[in-house]
Amino acid sequence: MAKRPAFFVHQGKVVSEIYSFEWYSGFAVSQKQKSIKSLHNAIRKADVNAKPLEISTKSLENIGIKLSAFNLQIDNYTLENIFQSAKVFENGGPYLDLLDLSPKEAKRDERLHNSGSLKAFRYQNEDFPLIPKTVF
Repeated sequence: MAKRPAFFVHQGKVVSEIYSFEWYSGFAVSQKQKSIKSLHNAIRKADVNAKPLEISTKSLENIGIKLSAFNLQIDNYTLENIFQSAKVFENGGPYLDLLDLSPKEAKRDERLHNSGSLKAFRYQNEDFPLIPKTVF
């Protein structure tokens, strides 16, 4: 069993609920999609009216893939690149050159793991705190 959050908009605010579901290990897309189905079933069991949507490159629905951080773009940069390049650590960052890499390369950049603790996010010269998690 695994536990993961699912996010909803409730009365104009983003809220999350934690769901327990059967996790399928492995790197194959089919294994990841089995886990997605299991999580969605847990959500529907808690709320029969829920219509969960996985927003990732492993989504079962085309709209979920298009809305993933690896595909959705703002100002010609993917959301993934913006997120990774905005990280400010105790020993470095933000690393704006990550904007020009592929999303996968940006996410795997060693500086993101070797620059100390994450302190904030900086985007367009504005700093965003780590808490609440939904602020950036």
